Amino acid sequence: MRKIMLKWPAVLLAGFCGLIICVAPAAGAPLVAPIDSSGSGAGSAAGAARAVLADYLGSLGFEEAEIAVRLEGLSDAEAHRLAGSLDTVLAGGESETRKAAGVGLVILITIGAITGLYLFYNANR
Repeated sequence: MRKIMLKWPAVLLAGFCGLIICVAPAAGAPLVAPIDSSGSGAGSAAGAARAVLADYLGSLGFEEAEIAVRLEGLSDAEAHRLAGSLDTVLAGGESETRKAAGVGLVILITIGAITGLYLFYNANR
């Protein structure tokens, strides 16, 4: 009976392709976050980000006092990042890309484990 062995370059290529598929942005998502062009510096960008977040939280039904408390807890960088990704952030705070990367990682580990067991089992014959 002939041994069938997977070639390591094929395994590496499959892993690389899986990584690219998991890390690639979703269709229609920009590769780079848009830059606020209104701008007199970081203060206006942070103020605009906080205004966008306040409008969004208001549309979800939060009270003004509760919105103010939530926005006080954010740094300027966090507010800007969150305001730029409101359409991709899920209810639990996990983004689509991170979720896809986790699924891809589980698939790669499973494929690696199956390949390792296959190679180990057939090496002793």
